[in-house]
Amino acid sequence: MNNYEIMPENVREMMPFFIINNWIESYQTLGGIRHVLNTLSKRSTLPNETRFAMHVLKKNYYSLQDDFMEFFPQLIDYVEKDFGIEISHRITIPF
Repeated sequence: MNNYEIMPENVREMMPFFIINNWIESYQTLGGIRHVLNTLSKRSTLPNETRFAMHVLKKNYYSLQDDFMEFFPQLIDYVEKDFGIEISHRITIPF
């Protein structure tokens, strides 16, 4: 794993959990995001504001989606050009 050594100790301890439980894929659904936020609030110093965070996410969902749809292709271009990693053919945006 790249840059593992520069991560804070508590993040390094949680990384296997993140990987085993496929947290990145969890962010595809509102239920998955809720689950991640609840888990983080139990395992970190983050306050448990999951209900508020989900309310804000739902309220601003379409605006955030528009921002993401603008940002994500730019991110792919950056990674492909600056790092020489071809990823466009593997990306499916779920909405």
